Amino acid sequence: QTLLSTADLQPSFAMGGRVFFGRRDPEGCGFEVGYFGAYGMTAERSLAGAENLQLAGPLSTFVLPFQGADSVVSSYVSNINSAEFNVLKSCCSTNGCSNCRQDCCIDWLGGFRYVSVEESIGLDFTCCTNVPIGPFSSRYAVLTSNNLFGGQVGGRARHSWANWAVEGWGK
Repeated sequence: QTLLSTADLQPSFAMGGRVFFGRRDPEGCGFEVGYFGAYGMTAERSLAGAENLQLAGPLSTFVLPFQGADSVVSSYVSNINSAEFNVLKSCCSTNGCSNCRQDCCIDWLGGFRYVSVEESIGLDFTCCTNVPIGPFSSRYAVLTSNNLFGGQVGGRARHSWANWAVEGWGK
C-alpha cells in the first residue's frame, strides 16, 4: 500500500523579487532590462513506522534502509530565475483633455530571455533505531536544472487617467 507519494507534497508560498530598469528617448525608442525570481518553494512530509516502511519499485530490493525503515522524510525545493533584455518602440497619444491628463501608450518590444527552473526532491530513510548496531540512514534524491534561452517579442499597453492607470502586457 502506498503511504506517501509526490501528490502528498504541497509546496509553500515563496517570496521572490522583480526588478526592471529601462530608458526611452524622446522619439519613443528605448530598452529595458529585467529580473524575476521566486526562491525556496518547499514542501516536506514524514512517516513513522516500526521497521515496516520501504521504497517502492526496484530500489526496495537493496539492503537497509530502503526496506524495513522506521521513518521516511520526503522533501521538495524549487527555485525559479528569469532575466530579460528588450528593445522597444513606443507609440503614444495624448488627448487634449486638460483636466484629466488622459493618455494611451503601446510599446512594441523584442529581445532575449533566460529562464532557469531548479528542483530537488528527496526521500530520507532511517532504519533500525532500536537495534544496538543502528541507526542506518540513506537518501534517494533527484535533482533537475532546466535552462531556457530564447528570443521574445511582445507588447505592452497602458491607458491612464489622472492618478490611475491600467496596464497589460504579453510576451
